[in-house]
Amino acid sequence: MRIRKKHSHPLRHTFPLVVALALACAWGSRGVGAPPPIPSQNPAGGSKRLDEVDILVLDKMDTPSLSAKAAAEDDFGGPFKFAEPIAVKANVQSRGTWETLSDGSRLWRLRVCSEGATSLNVGFTKYFMPKGGQLFLFSPDYTEVIGPFTERDNEDHGELWTPILRGDELVIEAWLPSGGEKRLKLELGSVNHGFRGWDKVEDHTSGACNVDVACPEGDPWRDQIRSSGVYSINGTFACSGALINNTAQDQKPYFLSAFHCGITTGNAPTIVVYWNYENSTCRTPGSAQSGQNGDGTIDQFNTGAILRAQYSTSDFALVELDDPISSAFNPYWSGWDRASADPPSVVAIHHPDTAEKRISFENDPTTTTSYLETATPGNGTHIRVTDWDLGTTEPGSSGSPLYSPEKRIVGQLHGGYAACGNNLSDWYGRLSVSWEGGGTPQNRLKNWLDPLNSGSLTLDGAGSAPSFSLSITPAEEGLCAPETGLFTVTVTPANGFSAPVMLSVEGLPPGVLSSFSTNPVTLPGTSDLMIFNTDNGVEGDYTPTVNGSGLDLIRSAMFDLILRSTLPPGPDLISPPDGSIAQTGGAFTWQPVTSASAYVLEIADNPEFNPILYTSPSLEGFSHTPNVLLAPEVPYFWRVSSENPCGVGPASETFEFSLGAESCRQPNLAIPHIAPSGVADTLSVSGGGVIQDLNVYLEITHTYVGDLVVQLQHVNTGTTVTLVDRIGTTGVGFGCDGQDIQVTLDDGASISVEDVCGGTQPSVSGTLRPNGALSAFNGETVSGDWRLTVIDAASGDSGTLDQWCLIPSLSTPTPTPTATGLLSPTPTVSFTETRTPTVSPTPDYKATPLRPIPLVEVLKGVSTGPGESIWEALFARSVTWYDNP
Repeated sequence: MRIRKKHSHPLRHTFPLVVALALACAWGSRGVGAPPPIPSQNPAGGSKRLDEVDILVLDKMDTPSLSAKAAAEDDFGGPFKFAEPIAVKANVQSRGTWETLSDGSRLWRLRVCSEGATSLNVGFTKYFMPKGGQLFLFSPDYTEVIGPFTERDNEDHGELWTPILRGDELVIEAWLPSGGEKRLKLELGSVNHGFRGWDKVEDHTSGACNVDVACPEGDPWRDQIRSSGVYSINGTFACSGALINNTAQDQKPYFLSAFHCGITTGNAPTIVVYWNYENSTCRTPGSAQSGQNGDGTIDQFNTGAILRAQYSTSDFALVELDDPISSAFNPYWSGWDRASADPPSVVAIHHPDTAEKRISFENDPTTTTSYLETATPGNGTHIRVTDWDLGTTEPGSSGSPLYSPEKRIVGQLHGGYAACGNNLSDWYGRLSVSWEGGGTPQNRLKNWLDPLNSGSLTLDGAGSAPSFSLSITPAEEGLCAPETGLFTVTVTPANGFSAPVMLSVEGLPPGVLSSFSTNPVTLPGTSDLMIFNTDNGVEGDYTPTVNGSGLDLIRSAMFDLILRSTLPPGPDLISPPDGSIAQTGGAFTWQPVTSASAYVLEIADNPEFNPILYTSPSLEGFSHTPNVLLAPEVPYFWRVSSENPCGVGPASETFEFSLGAESCRQPNLAIPHIAPSGVADTLSVSGGGVIQDLNVYLEITHTYVGDLVVQLQHVNTGTTVTLVDRIGTTGVGFGCDGQDIQVTLDDGASISVEDVCGGTQPSVSGTLRPNGALSAFNGETVSGDWRLTVIDAASGDSGTLDQWCLIPSLSTPTPTPTATGLLSPTPTVSFTETRTPTVSPTPDYKATPLRPIPLVEVLKGVSTGPGESIWEALFARSVTWYDNP
């Protein structure tokens, strides 16, 4: 291995920017159209072809140059760099393509291309998956699929970093049940452009002198081989490490590696550990085949970790993985030895150059030295391996475990000079020094590896104990009494477990009975669980638990059970209220019904709902935005029916609403930094009407909404209103640090837009009161040009003006009579002191030309009083002289 001196941590880089679509990444031109048929466990697919899905194309990079530069840096220490990070800012609100599938579920996809990359991996700097949702990454031809990631991957740190996917193109796909998209948080913060490593780059494989763990030399070390893994940090650097046991023997996923690999509290969530990445056969050490790509797979992994302790002097880092390690990966927790004696021989298990796992042997005694020194004992911090007798180490091996003949970890690889073709040394940080480290839990191993405070000098390793697991199908069932339910319980053994498993169930509705078709279950096996006597049960939503016991183990699995005996009533409707003028594209909301499990929304243009314009799929939530285009100023009617296992209940009362005369623009304009004039967009409105009330819909993508000032001007009148003024400030200082605005501004709202800064995206949403009163426009005609201006008052964050709408309530202006006709209702004739008739228009109007009525027709309808002439009666009663044709 070439020398790896003390490492300067990789912190920040100048990242390439996202650029416009390039032909090389236009997948449609590569012949990728509608996806091929795929298994049900693969991504959901959609009605749109991949070449119709939004694509994020990254600035072209010089892959060979990146590889050459990284190879040169290998000689100066540090972890193995295999990818170049590219900072991006894309979320499900700003990028990607949404679809509504036939069952009402929602599908979001985004294509990503970095031309020439040997592999891609991505970092979601914000990740929260609602219950039932799934996230996949896959190649355009579906030959590689990663996922699903689900709500089980939601972590306190809120991030998700993915394994690599080979090639320079991938698709990100999120599938959500109906309504789930409102709770989804998915922000892509980094795309990492691979340029070497991971066994598929021909000019960067591990040395031929290395020994595959599949070789006979590895047979005595099969447990320890299962313990070792290769991992990535920030999606760009890689090192080796190993699971390590603790005195509680509770199989906590502690993973030991090296300080110089650069793990920090901030980047620990980016760690992805790959298990069992090995060649399937033994390639003869020194042969041409041993120096070529192997056939190992990287489909077994854990993502995310928490940094527990690290100490630079002995170069150790200990992390705890976010999630338990699947028993299907057959993991092993290596033992350890914290004594200070020099082992008479040692073995290393590692991943050179991130290639398949290898094993190396030193058959001679080791010595205690300083790092990269030969004098003994030096400062006593390192174990020196004088030279490897079989195999070697390489970049990527850093952090890998060193084992004593008793098969216990005594250190982890720091660096050295060893490589194929030489007899030079390597140095390992001593576990005996790391035990007390710097004297605190944050910089020593003692607190984590001996939580019982046993004082043990050694601890043997432990594999996954024999065990079994339970699964239940269906996972959710609704029953309408006296209906009977049937579930299948599957019992799966692991690690050689073979004892019979006795089943029981608890948490059923009171009065309901159950039975198993087979009990106990011989492994592997299944049993049918019957739920009956439901007519004596208590209605409700339940989560029963099936317990399995075998030997001294108990395992459990839960399922959801909904029990009902009557149809549910219709819910109380909330929005849009009865008789209201609604906003185009708004959500319909209603109150929940206790006995309902789902709802159906119907919209019609007649109160009889015949025909029905829109019927929603079954909805689990209490809000729904229909995918239907409704015309403005047309009466519509809506109602909601409740569902449960007994069927669909009677509909709710009916609410009537109409849509305002909304005018919108979707300019998608970039907002410049610290530009006094900002960016402006103009909306031209035709037609008459006087504004009685004005609302404004505003949709802006921006990474720091507290920087923004938004103004609306009626260009024809000059009236200007400041809608938003640096949310969260009074004009100075830093405002709301949230992202994105998606809001309806209404003078009648109870909460001001200046007082809102939510933790989710969009951070400013709902119906809010603007900074300045929109009533300033009341009384002005709506027609003419309107200008919206957005100003970014600070640097460092960016965004776009996506969409804005005017939503006015109008009255009709009073017109002026013209020579070609008067307006109806008709003017009246009044009598002045000089008895001269004058014409005065009334406030009401109708733009209809009028015709004169012959005098004889007028006089027919006039009666005179005592002593009153026909002319006096005519003028006294202001008789209409004009009428409609």
